[in-house]
This record gives sequence, C-alpha cells and structure tokens, in this order.
Amino acid sequence: MMVQPRISRKRRGGPWQSSGQDLGLSLIELLCVMGIISILMSMMAPAAFKALKKARQLSGELEATAFKDEIQRKYTPYRLVNPQHATLDRDGFIAACGLSFKAAAWLKSSEVQFFPFSGASAPTTLVIEQRLKVITQQPQVTRYTVLDLLLPEPQ
Repeated sequence: MMVQPRISRKRRGGPWQSSGQDLGLSLIELLCVMGIISILMSMMAPAAFKALKKARQLSGELEATAFKDEIQRKYTPYRLVNPQHATLDRDGFIAACGLSFKAAAWLKSSEVQFFPFSGASAPTTLVIEQRLKVITQQPQVTRYTVLDLLLPEPQ
C-alpha cells in the first residue's frame, strides 16, 4: 500500500502544492519579470539620454563665462609680456596661458571652435566660437574676439 503525500488546501499563487518548503521561483516566472523590466527600461532610456544631453549642454553654457574669466586672467599677463607673440593654435594657446584642465577640455570640446591668432592680429579678430544647440532648430552662438580675451583696463 502506497502512501500519497498530503496536499495542502492553501493556494500560494501557483498550482496546488504539497506541504513541502519549496518557495523558489520557476524559470518562466524569472524570465517574465526580466522581460517586463527590459521593456520598461527600453521605454525610459531615450528620455533619460535626451535629458543627460541637455544637461551637458546647459552646463557648458554656464561654465563658459567662468572659462572666459580664467582665460582673461591668464592671457592678459601673457599678452603684456609678449605683445607681438607668434601665431597660437589651440594647443599653443592652452600651453602659453597655462589653462586649467577643465578650461582646456572646454576649449577642445566639439562645440567650441578655436581660430589661430597672433599678437599682431586686430582686436576684432575672432578667436573662439561656441555653438550650443539648446533649442534644436536654432543653435546659440557665442563669439570671443582678441579684445574679449583681455581684461578691461582699470579706470
């Protein structure tokens, strides 16, 4: 005579179970949960990346004035010592002024264009141009001339 295992009358979200302590998840349940999570992540990812991109652009816009101040503080003494300096490209300008790592990284970023200039260049010569695409249709352009890179004379 065979004794059959007792079947409890409690239903725990699955089929009728024996009175054993089997509380694990089945592979199907685990795959369903993973599928739901992946669908939710795929719906959220584009919005998150768009928000990150916009935040980076806005931080570049806010930091630009701080970098301009640093460039003015460091380029003005260099220009006073070397009034007829040779043509400076981007790397030469960074080295000559001794810019900080963050200012150098901003100057080398893809949204900033640097135009080589020398000490003999006119004060209205365009040196730095920054294009920010905060609004997708029309980029915001900020231009800095040689005169903008010099500290204003005290009055």
